[in-house]
Formats: sequence, structure tokens, C-alpha cells
Amino acid sequence: MAFSAGKVLARSVTIFGRNIVSFTILAAIIHSPLIAYAAVVGGDGLAPSSLATFFVVERAGRFILGAVMSGAVSFGVLHHLRGGRASSIANVARGLARVDRLVGASLLIGILVVLACVPGAVVIVLSIAIGRPTLVPALAVVTVVLAALVVASIFWVAAPAVAVEGIAVWAAPARSARLTKGRRAGVLAIAFVVAAVVSAASWGAGQDVVQRAMSLRSSLVLYEGVAAFIGGFAAVTSAVCYHDLRVDKEGVGTEDVARTFD
Repeated sequence: MAFSAGKVLARSVTIFGRNIVSFTILAAIIHSPLIAYAAVVGGDGLAPSSLATFFVVERAGRFILGAVMSGAVSFGVLHHLRGGRASSIANVARGLARVDRLVGASLLIGILVVLACVPGAVVIVLSIAIGRPTLVPALAVVTVVLAALVVASIFWVAAPAVAVEGIAVWAAPARSARLTKGRRAGVLAIAFVVAAVVSAASWGAGQDVVQRAMSLRSSLVLYEGVAAFIGGFAAVTSAVCYHDLRVDKEGVGTEDVARTFD
């Protein structure tokens, strides 16, 4: 089976849609600490400084729980592709089993993405310093966002590789780079689409018209719920991409990819 970005996205939507109830339950279970945190903190009438603290804690929590989600969803996706269906509890257990490696790999890749953005950030700062702030939006898109997406696409399948193969943290970026080599234009397209979907959903949940219609507590809980739901879809695309890259480049079948879970 030849690798195709369009096929990965189409199958990801299909798999997510057919398992939307179980994946939604899965996302709710995994992200329940952050949802509960939002509900508790949101009832206190947050001052701006407290709100800033909330988002720092929220980002750190989402980073860790997102790693668990990646492992759990990879398990569920492969079971779906082989014709079965794993329970949400079994998926969570699989994600927790390798949470240390998943978090470590995500942290390492996050550092690499940030480093890739440094040159662009320097250019933006310099453009402001020389009195050309009108160049900032274009420079931000070209030099920062694109750099982040390119690096992220290289390491797009690191998390499912860790979840499925149980490889070490330091080996995850190299494993992903080998799998995506020669297919990076397609993987970049997938990363771009997923980033656009995630950004659009987060933007919609954070709009003033939404927040004005709800209490602070409700709006924060909604924000966390949307983030968990969309994060599940992103994890599905990564797992499907990993599966298709291995089938295409290594000549293995779905049973071979999923056998490590047995």
C-alpha cells in the first residue's frame, strides 16, 4: 500500500467517526483531571494573574495527558484496523503503561521544535527593533509556524512508535525520522491540516461570544473538553500515519504492526 496523505486523513476521519463515542469517553477519562481543575478554578472568579497561572498549569497538564492519549489512541486505532475494538479502559491502561517514555519523547521533540523556531523568532524581534513591525505577521508565518510544522512532521509518528514498539525516549525521534523520510511532504500536509483543525476548534471555544454566553467555569470546562476531543482526533491521524508508513516502507501488515500489543 503506497503512502498517501489524503488516504491517511480520510481513514483517520472514518476511524474517528466510527469510534467517536469510545474515543470521546477515552478523551474524557484521560483529561478528567484538567476538566475537574477547570471546573474548580473557574468558580473562583479568576483575576488576570490567577488566569495566567491556570493556563500554565493547564498547558503542562495537557502536555502530560496528551502523551497518555497518544499511547491509548494508538492502541485503539490498531485494534480497529485489525478488525477488533478495545475498551476505553484497556486503551487508558496501555497509555499509562508507557507514559514515562511517551512524555519523555514528547518533551524531547518539543525542545527540537522550539529550537527550530529560534531563528525565525530572532528575525521577528529584529524586524520590530528596526521599526518594521508590519513585516511581523508574514515573518511569523513563514519563519516560525512553517519551521515548527516541518520539524513536527519529521517527528510526527514518534509517539505511536514509542507506544507500539516500546522504544527508548532518545530513539523515538530517529525512528520517526526514518519512517517519514521520503514521505515528508505528505506528512507535512497531514500536520498542516491537523494544526488547522486544532487551531480552529481552540479559537472557536475561546471566542468572546461563547464566553459571554457562559460562566467562567463553563467556558473553561468547554475549552478543556474541546481540547481533549480534538486532541483525540490528532492522535488518531498520528497513529494511522504510523501504520501506513510502516506498511508502505517496511512491507509489514496490520497484524504485524499490532502484534506487539498482544
